[in-house]
Amino acid sequence: MTRAVACSQAAAEARRPTAREVCISITEPGAPCAVLHGFLDVLRLSFADRPSVESGRDLSPQDAERIAAFARRWWDEVETVVVHCHQGVSRSVAVMLALNYILGHQWAWPTWFRPERRDAVRRFQATGVVTPDAFNYAVYRRVHDALVLGPDGRPRPGTLDARATSVAMPSAIPESA
Repeated sequence: MTRAVACSQAAAEARRPTAREVCISITEPGAPCAVLHGFLDVLRLSFADRPSVESGRDLSPQDAERIAAFARRWWDEVETVVVHCHQGVSRSVAVMLALNYILGHQWAWPTWFRPERRDAVRRFQATGVVTPDAFNYAVYRRVHDALVLGPDGRPRPGTLDARATSVAMPSAIPESA
């Protein structure tokens, strides 16, 4: 895998993938699946764009593990992982950034990831108030950790990311995020 890209559901549905592309398709709970054609494989997930009592469905640790297993499965066989959500600006970007970080790409981080915005993450950890910044960071961090950490919280042998233990980031969002 050389890169991950994020896009909207409409863009993913209109995409004509190369022979070496897979897709991670993220939809809202209860929404119809995206109509995708031509990808080698598609991982379908359903979790809310923002945590809410009404949806009752946020990115779970199991969802993050499914993303990590999918990435590992295709790591040496594809060029691109296309990650889509409804608008292509929140959930898909968080997953795309985690994958690209593991690949060693340097990106212009979205505002919710920048150090000056991590106060939202600290506020969530202190008060339980979830803002969009904290939610997006939680999705990123949960996928990143699933890629590089074993069930015991220690780096996986032969991890995809040798930098996993030296990354200066706030601690992971608690399970209740």
